[in-house]
Amino acid sequence: MQHDLTSGCNPKKIGVRYTILPLLVFAMAVLALACQPDDSRSAIKFSEGDMDSWRTKEINLLESDAADAQGRRIFSVKMPIGWDIRHARPRPNSWSGQLVGQEFTLDFQGGPKAVSVLDDIVGRGSLDEQKAAAHLITEEVVEEGAARTFVRPQDGGNGVTGMIMDLADTQLLIAGREMSADQQDIALAVFRTITP
Repeated sequence: MQHDLTSGCNPKKIGVRYTILPLLVFAMAVLALACQPDDSRSAIKFSEGDMDSWRTKEINLLESDAADAQGRRIFSVKMPIGWDIRHARPRPNSWSGQLVGQEFTLDFQGGPKAVSVLDDIVGRGSLDEQKAAAHLITEEVVEEGAARTFVRPQDGGNGVTGMIMDLADTQLLIAGREMSADQQDIALAVFRTITP
């Protein structure tokens, strides 16, 4: 027994469906492209020239999460508007936290037992010659007499961007990983605003 599958179908309706279907697919594709986020519009871009509008924030170590918790100041930093401080907490023999931006995060540590991704690069304890060779390391002394060591990837993208700075009785280690060249510039600009 054979069935005629087109016997119940109107050939005119089938023709209309096949004519409209490509137009609907095209319209959906155009709509999907239009709804894609435009990185140049949505991402906030910063440069060292914007530093005049950055806000100075005090980094305080809080003993608890209570709203009235008192903190101990460890350093101040100028950060782009919209950046925040997260997890600034004391640990046994050290302290740590994060400076959080829209596109990347900078982790900081300090104290006599602080450990950082910078250790192998600059030879703080041990030295990984391969990692050290993949980074530019520069040193400078600021007016307050605090020494700073800056670290940046040689190839402009893959590696660690960071700074080690002398603070009272300890060092501040602050770093970010796998950042673009523009992000590295912002990170280094932030590093240069840090004061003990």
